[in-house]
Amino acid sequence: MTEDEWAIFERAPKPLESAAEAASIKTSELADLAEKLFEAEEQLAEVKRSADILSEQIAAQFPHEAGKQTRTLGDLELTVSCSERWEWDHELLAALYEQGKLPSFVTRKLSVDRKIFDRLPSDAQDDLRAALTRKLMKPQVKVAKCLS
Repeated sequence: MTEDEWAIFERAPKPLESAAEAASIKTSELADLAEKLFEAEEQLAEVKRSADILSEQIAAQFPHEAGKQTRTLGDLELTVSCSERWEWDHELLAALYEQGKLPSFVTRKLSVDRKIFDRLPSDAQDDLRAALTRKLMKPQVKVAKCLS
């Protein structure tokens, strides 16, 4: 921030010390501040909606797959990244690897570490694949100025 941008902190009013001080604020002054805040929040929400729509339009121009994709567009660098969540069907895993009957009040949470799964032989992966649900998350779009 430049010095001028920091000046806002010097002009900021100090918090009031008591309820009596709060009661002394003019209603019209408080109403004016409340109206300005309301308008600023509405503008912020509209800008956020516009940014979300633009992000969705940009993301639609890329394959919807896990990972990061980057393109340079003039002096802008555009990055679209999409993470993936793995969820395991615990009941199916329990059926695959049942080690004795558990009482109804005892549960066993089973999961497979993703890095270990990736290193397993393909036949072991095939045995587990029915218990795996892979969900792509919403793509994240970032635009940054390229460093020259």
